[in-house]
Amino acid sequence: MKRVFHWIKIIFKLIFLLLVVILLTPWGYIKYLICRNSFKKRLKRHGIPKDQVKDLSKELNPFRLFKYSA
Repeated sequence: MKRVFHWIKIIFKLIFLLLVVILLTPWGYIKYLICRNSFKKRLKRHGIPKDQVKDLSKELNPFRLFKYSA
């Protein structure tokens, strides 16, 4: 019975660590990575010239948010 509780505690610790890592990662950066790929695919699909569409990578770059915090 003690072994079962031991494994349950280990699993909860791993889940907690995963949540902490996810929360520490800026959500803007995750959005930036997802949108960058889907944005390129969308441009290719519709054949829209890149200069006509607002550049999402500049808009979603999370490091721009920290520029003014210094």
